[in-house]
Amino acid sequence: MPNRDANATRKSKQPIYGMNELSELVKRQHVKMAILTVPAAAAQEVANQLIQSGITGILNFSPIVLAVSEEIMVNNVNLAIELENLSYFTQE
Repeated sequence: MPNRDANATRKSKQPIYGMNELSELVKRQHVKMAILTVPAAAAQEVANQLIQSGITGILNFSPIVLAVSEEIMVNNVNLAIELENLSYFTQE
């Protein structure tokens, strides 16, 4: 296996934006949905920022139930359960 420098940077073809650009980007691109994949400790705060920016649908992979208003649609994905189901169906 090749030795990789821990500080090496990779170039991505997809742009990466900071949270300070979220609101402007959501408005400019007419974004309505977001995928939330942050640790539990940050999930509610990030969800609030998404909603304040104009997001109305969230696919939540974070391991908490988000507190949002009725106008916001949240679909929760529990990765532990999904992996358990996958494991069950791939057993020989």
